[in-house]
Amino acid sequence: MRVLLVNRFFGGNQVPTGRMLADVAGELGDLGCEVVVLTGDHEYTRHPAEVQLSSRVQVRRVCTGRSRNRLLNWAVFGIQAVVLIPLMRWERCVILTDPPFMILASRLAKVLGRERRIFWWTMDLYPEALVADRMISPRGICNSVLRQFNEFGLRGLTGVITLGIRQKERLELYRQWSRKPGFCTVIPPWDNRNISPRDKKKNELVQHFGWQKRRVVLYAGNLGHGHTYKDLLEAAMILEKQEQNWVFAFFCQGEGRTNLEKEGKSLPNVLVHDYVAPELTSALLYAATIHVITMQDGWEGVVVPSKLYGILYTRAPVLFIGPDDSDTAREIKELGLGVVLPNGCGGNKVIDALETLSLSRLRQTPPEHRQGARATAAFIAKEDTNVR
Repeated sequence: MRVLLVNRFFGGNQVPTGRMLADVAGELGDLGCEVVVLTGDHEYTRHPAEVQLSSRVQVRRVCTGRSRNRLLNWAVFGIQAVVLIPLMRWERCVILTDPPFMILASRLAKVLGRERRIFWWTMDLYPEALVADRMISPRGICNSVLRQFNEFGLRGLTGVITLGIRQKERLELYRQWSRKPGFCTVIPPWDNRNISPRDKKKNELVQHFGWQKRRVVLYAGNLGHGHTYKDLLEAAMILEKQEQNWVFAFFCQGEGRTNLEKEGKSLPNVLVHDYVAPELTSALLYAATIHVITMQDGWEGVVVPSKLYGILYTRAPVLFIGPDDSDTAREIKELGLGVVLPNGCGGNKVIDALETLSLSRLRQTPPEHRQGARATAAFIAKEDTNVR
């Protein structure tokens, strides 16, 4: 069986979609599939990680665009993908959501080969993200037109892989959503990187930043439109006045970083830093006393942050600030991983949560979160998939 995987990024440590896609490619290769990856030629970070590929996995890179304008980069890759997907040779195809709306190619691909099976693996949802970011109106013409793109593409799909129940609930609002058994599976993100324990006394990043006697609140990952930091900065301001030993460390990229740097530059207990090299990932995650994940209101189900799943290795507790009905909040509460607070809770509520969480540790890493790649590959390769 020949399987085509399509996403703007593939492999690497800092881009979860690329990292998880590489994991799935490896699992499909282990199942005996011949795998072709259609991806871009541009790295997201200055510290790209080498991808170890099976002999059954081939990578075809096309121009991604190197503009600072993400929309332009999306268009450059997306147009090529929509043209190439129907023309390339494959029996099964998995289309991700970077860039969005690539499932437009599903209908033409079906015309050229009715036995082909096409899967949509949803990471971020569009146009829902544009609505959540208030770039377009939920009742406007633009949203209606873009939703029709998805409606058109859904009619050509064999199956859908979503990252959470709330995300699936959003997709079920589409008229063309199939109600057939087995059409959709929910598989949360995972992190199969080699994240090995680090003793704080020997941790190179703890020593480098002088955190030996500090309690570290760590935000590690993308700080985009769907994330927030206001309540954390308010807590940092209060704790700095109280001369407490907390430090708020943001190792991030994304649209929100510039404003974070401006608003936090007067606070000595706030550090804003770029991503670290892949070999320092373990040191960074194990430096945290408490990990932080945030989400803006209205983004529940639109995004499902993958930060949680690398954090689980460290057994450090998690503070989530965001919508209570998001997939991340549900998982934290169900598994007892930490505390969930609403946006706008204020600095004092954050401090109370930090003090409580600093006394606790997770019992163990839930083992099922390491099986996501295998489950995804099995769903794609299974023979009893309902064909539309």
